Amino acid sequence: MANELVLVDNYCTVTKTSLSFKRDVSKEEWQKVFDACRHIEGCIQFWIGDLLKYREQRWGMYDDIAEETGIEKRTLKEYKYVSDKIKPSLRNDNLGFYHHKAVVSIPPEKQKEILRQASENKWTVRETREAVKAI
Repeated sequence: MANELVLVDNYCTVTKTSLSFKRDVSKEEWQKVFDACRHIEGCIQFWIGDLLKYREQRWGMYDDIAEETGIEKRTLKEYKYVSDKIKPSLRNDNLGFYHHKAVVSIPPEKQKEILRQASENKWTVRETREAVKAI
């Protein structure tokens, strides 16, 4: 993940609401930045979930975060729940948050296997859910 952040930073100026290139780039460089952004986009839910886990462990519940951020409480709980159930060591960098959410109900060793298969076979979230149901 750090590589994606560095890559975007090397080529672009990024704000909360914009991205602009620091210089003219080739089509290949543009594609690298695009791919990095797509990768980053699938990470934010885990980052928020892990932040909420840390806060809860250190200072207790996080009910005020929903009000402060405008993110619905159920969304925050979902992010934290999935982050709790899928250990960082089992998370697959090639898959998004909702692939991981699909496997929360199965044991960790099965999570790892299904996530591996989903990555290798480029499964959709629906296909990942179906594989979990088949267990």
